[in-house]
Amino acid sequence: MPREGSGLWVDVMLVSDQAPNPPGAQLSDFVHYVSPNAPAKPLLVKAALDNPAIYPPAAVMDPLKYLQDIGPAAPVYDEVWTPVKGE
Repeated sequence: MPREGSGLWVDVMLVSDQAPNPPGAQLSDFVHYVSPNAPAKPLLVKAALDNPAIYPPAAVMDPLKYLQDIGPAAPVYDEVWTPVKGE
């Protein structure tokens, strides 16, 4: 992790609470996704909960920032960035 921080993104996976056999904790373990669902934590594999690559400590998370929507400026960024990428 660069000391300056980095971008932070979120991927979403949902298991409905109306599912007949909700496998949320097992699915979270299988794909190594963080579960924000506190009641599911006791159902997760302890090795996953203790894995800092899955549940990073605050010192790692603090310098991370969510990317912001730049709205109407997006075409300008694209125009400048496309030649840099070479496409």
